[in-house]
Amino acid sequence: MKSFIDNNGYNINVSSYSKNTINEIINDLTVFPYVMDQPKEETEKSKFNIYRYNEDKTYLIIPRYYGLHKLGEPEKTIFNPETINIKFVYQLREKQMLIATKCINYMLKQGGGLLSVPCGFGKTICALYMASILGYKTLVITHKSNLLSQWVKAIKNSLGLTEDRIGIIRQKKCQIENKDIVVGMIQTISKKDYKDVFNKFGFVIYDEAHHVCSRFFSKTLLKTGAKYTLSLTATPRRTDRLIKIMYWFIGGTIYRESAKINKNVIVKTFTYKSTDEWKFALKQRYFNGKNRPNTQKMVENLCDINTRNSLIINIVNKIIVLDSKRKILILSDRLTHLQILKKGVDRFIKKNKIKDLYTCHYNGATKSGERLLIEENGDIIFSTYFMCSEGVSIDHLNTVILATPKKDVEQSVGRIMRTVLETGDVRPMIIDICDDLPCISNWIRVRNSTYRKGQYDIENYYVTDNKIMTQYEYDNGKEITDNIHSSNMYVHKSINEFNKNINEFNDLFKQCDKLFNIKKKYVNETVYNDMEYTNLNDILFERSLTENDIIRTVVKDTPTDIIDFEEDGEEDNDKIYKDKNYKEKIYKDDDIDNSNSFVKRNLFIKKLNI
Repeated sequence: MKSFIDNNGYNINVSSYSKNTINEIINDLTVFPYVMDQPKEETEKSKFNIYRYNEDKTYLIIPRYYGLHKLGEPEKTIFNPETINIKFVYQLREKQMLIATKCINYMLKQGGGLLSVPCGFGKTICALYMASILGYKTLVITHKSNLLSQWVKAIKNSLGLTEDRIGIIRQKKCQIENKDIVVGMIQTISKKDYKDVFNKFGFVIYDEAHHVCSRFFSKTLLKTGAKYTLSLTATPRRTDRLIKIMYWFIGGTIYRESAKINKNVIVKTFTYKSTDEWKFALKQRYFNGKNRPNTQKMVENLCDINTRNSLIINIVNKIIVLDSKRKILILSDRLTHLQILKKGVDRFIKKNKIKDLYTCHYNGATKSGERLLIEENGDIIFSTYFMCSEGVSIDHLNTVILATPKKDVEQSVGRIMRTVLETGDVRPMIIDICDDLPCISNWIRVRNSTYRKGQYDIENYYVTDNKIMTQYEYDNGKEITDNIHSSNMYVHKSINEFNKNINEFNDLFKQCDKLFNIKKKYVNETVYNDMEYTNLNDILFERSLTENDIIRTVVKDTPTDIIDFEEDGEEDNDKIYKDKNYKEKIYKDDDIDNSNSFVKRNLFIKKLNI
C-alpha cells in the first residue's frame, strides 16, 4: 500500500516515493526551537525529529495533517476505536453550543483541529460535549496535576460519570480498560512506551496544546493519534516558532477568537522607579559574545526593594478597606516575594481586626484538597505566574495585581474574567506595576497592546519609591507642595469621567470636519481638575456596575467578538444555521435517545448532509 492513515499518523511506503520527496519530508520534519543569536553549533544540537519509521523501516510515519497537505489523501484510513455511550447532563450557553456544533461539524469532515477561545469561555465543557456527541472512548492530555483534577471534576459534573468510568494515566497509573474517558499527564505519556494502548481511543483532546510542540512533549503526538483530535488553547503561539508542530499533528484552526473585548475592565498602571541605585538598575550578562540584559537578576532585585513591596502591600490593604467585594489575585515570579507580600497584608488585617478574610498561597506545593478550598473561598490569593498561567479556574476573582514584570499577561488577565458580569458587580481591575528600567520597560508596551486590544480603560499613575506623584513631579524631580485634591473621591471620579466624555465629543467633531468639511461648534470644556490623583483612595476607588454597563445579548458583557478565522477553518455559519429550527431538530427531538451517542452522531451527520 502506497499510503494510509492510522493512529500512528500518515504512513508512506518509502519505496513508492522518490528519494528527493523523502529527503524533503525529512528535512521539513527535522525542527529546532528558534533562539535569537544562537550559535550554529547550538542550533544543530537542538534539532529533533517529528517523524519515525515502522519496525522494518518500510514505512515512514509523519504527522497526519502535514501528510495530507504535502501528499494529499492516502489510499486508506484505518481506525478501530472503542465506542462509548455517555449522556451530557450540563446546559451549554447558546454561544458555546454554536461553537461546539461548528467544531463537531469540522471534525466529522476533516478529523481534527484547533479551538482557541479566551480564558473563561468554557473550553473544557465544550470539549466534553463534543465527546458525548462523537461517542468514542476519549483521552484528555494535560500538563499540570491541578488541570488533571479539574478535568476529572468537569467530567463528573457534565457527563455524570462515576470514578470507576474515569481513567488516569499518571506515573505508574495507566487505567484504560473499561473506562469511558481517560485523563493523562503529558509527562508520563511522553516518557513511557505504551504499545498499541492508544489505538482504543477515537477522540483525543490536547489541553493547553501549545505545550505539545516542545522536544520532549512532542513525543506524545507520535503515540496518540486518533480518528478525531482537538487542540485547546487560548494562546496558539510560541516564541520558539514551533507552533507549526501542533497544526501538523492535530489539525488546522476550526474556530479562533483573537481577542475578547470587555469594556468594563479597568487597568491602573503604576510607572515605578526607586532611589536604590544598586537594585533598581540594568544588570547584564555576557552571552554569545555580547552583553545582554539579565532580566532574571533584575526581577530578583525588584523583589528585594522594600519601598516597592510597601507600595504593593499598601495597594492591597486599600482595596480591602474600600471594597469588600474585591477578590484579589497577586502574581509574582518568586515564591519568596509572595511570602513577603502576604506577611505585610496579614499584618494589616490582624492590626485592624478585619474578620472573615481568607488569605492564602496557591502554588505547586499546595495540596489538592487545600487547592479546592482556595478555589472556592480564597479572598486574597498569592500565586506564581506559572501556576496561574493556564487552566486555573477560580471564578470569583475580579482583581489581579501584577507584582513582577511580565511580557505576556493574556492568560494572567483572563483569571479575573471567568464569569458573566451583572448589575452591582465590581469592575474587573488590573493593577500593573510598570518598572521604569531598560529592557523591562519594553514589556510594558506589549502588555498595553493586550489591554488596548481588549478595549480596557487604562489609567496611568507615577511612583518614586512608595510615594505616588504627578507625572510632572516624576519626570522633573520637583515636588508640588499644594493640597491638590479635596477628599471627596466620588466628585473626582465624576469629574474625570465628564472630562473624558467631553474629549470624545470633540474628537468626533474633528472627524466631522475632516469628512464633511463642516465646522461644528466644539463643546467648551471646563477643566475642573487638571491635576492628577496622588492618593490611593482616589486611585483605587471604582463604582459598582450599573444596568447601563451591562450588555446582555452576548457572553460576559462583551459588545462584539473579534473572530479570527484562519483559512483552514473558514466555514459559513449561515449555511449551517439557515434553518431557524435547526437547534431544536438536533437537540430537542423527542424521538432521540439522548443516552445513545451513535444516534446523536448519525443524526448530526444526516442534518449537515455530510
